[in-house]
Amino acid sequence: MLKGQKIVSLMLVFSLLSVTACATRYQTEGAVTGGAIGGIAGAFIDHGNPWRGGIIGAAIGALAGATIAEIGARG
Repeated sequence: MLKGQKIVSLMLVFSLLSVTACATRYQTEGAVTGGAIGGIAGAFIDHGNPWRGGIIGAAIGALAGATIAEIGARG
């Protein structure tokens, strides 16, 4: 992995951790579930580089899971 990619990866991890610190219980549960499902799906989809697919899938899944949980809690 290149030096620039490591820095971007660390920035992504820290930004996701800071966002989850302000989340409610529903958002946290949705983000964890969405991140796990997205990470597994991304690893299977990206055959050339499963780590990249897993990280991207986990990030998108966590965001989607927290959003869906928040919408569900409001309704």
